[in-house]
Amino acid sequence: PDDLAKATRDKQHRQHLILAAAGKVQDKVDAEQWQIIWMTHVDGIPIRKVADDTGTSIGMIYSIRSRLLKRLREAVLQVERLEDTLQK
Repeated sequence: PDDLAKATRDKQHRQHLILAAAGKVQDKVDAEQWQIIWMTHVDGIPIRKVADDTGTSIGMIYSIRSRLLKRLREAVLQVERLEDTLQK
């Protein structure tokens, strides 16, 4: 039971970090680029279909994903540091 509770708390904390980071990044990027990252990562739509649906080249889809995932990782680290600072 304790392992399950810890795993649940850890999962909820990761979700919180991702949502907080996503909010920071989404506010700073073009809506179409955000839609592309959402479609490919959250909705799981294949890149070729997203490219066709949005009229964007496959190469550009990969470029957008790479840039935004980097920004999301950086935002997660910022949120984690902020939380660490607040807990001290």
